[in-house]
Amino acid sequence: MPKVHDSRVIRMPKRKIYDLMMDIEAYPRFIPFIRAARVLEKRDDGLLAEIRVGVPGLAFTYRCEVTATPHEQIDVKDVAGPFRFLKARMTFSDTHGGTKVDYYFESQFRSHMMNAVADPIFTPLLQSTLAGIERFIGRKKP
Repeated sequence: MPKVHDSRVIRMPKRKIYDLMMDIEAYPRFIPFIRAARVLEKRDDGLLAEIRVGVPGLAFTYRCEVTATPHEQIDVKDVAGPFRFLKARMTFSDTHGGTKVDYYFESQFRSHMMNAVADPIFTPLLQSTLAGIERFIGRKKP
């Protein structure tokens, strides 16, 4: 079961980082294993999204609920798909020279076989998520 935590300071105001991270449909541009993402429904405190994940030889789609405390925190949990559970959290806090971003992710597939196949593939990919976000943000800066 992948369980990942990463933290880093990104030289951009937390408001801008938060706004970029709430643009779910942009995820395929900077998270390499996300092939497609679309918002199904917008809600007062977040949204419902469908995410298609894929790496060579392994692909699946799931739906997730994204709830947010604007400019402070984003939480994701699965609501349909192959997971027994999926939960992720990203928090944003001001720090000298930028924003400290903390990223937590944990999941488990319903299928033991899927866990055995996917965990060794996705754990290193998930560990590099913040690095990919930071590279993407670096390209977005004026």
